[in-house]
Amino acid sequence: QDGDWRRYERGFLKYIATQGKALARVADESRASHACLICFEADAAYCHRRLVAEATGALQPGLKIQHLAIKKASAAAA
Repeated sequence: QDGDWRRYERGFLKYIATQGKALARVADESRASHACLICFEADAAYCHRRLVAEATGALQPGLKIQHLAIKKASAAAA
């Protein structure tokens, strides 16, 4: 709410630490098939889905995490 990403991230990581069962389910689902976490935030660097993906990856070594992004047109293409 106040735009302080670092504070939000710290709080969300504390919350994630209490969600072992849910993270295990996400890890199990991603092992069974391709999985995609989505959100309205365009930049994964400032999104809770990155934090969830990283926590899930810690439970599942070798998990490939790929963040999707909108490619911006280059000035030469315009």
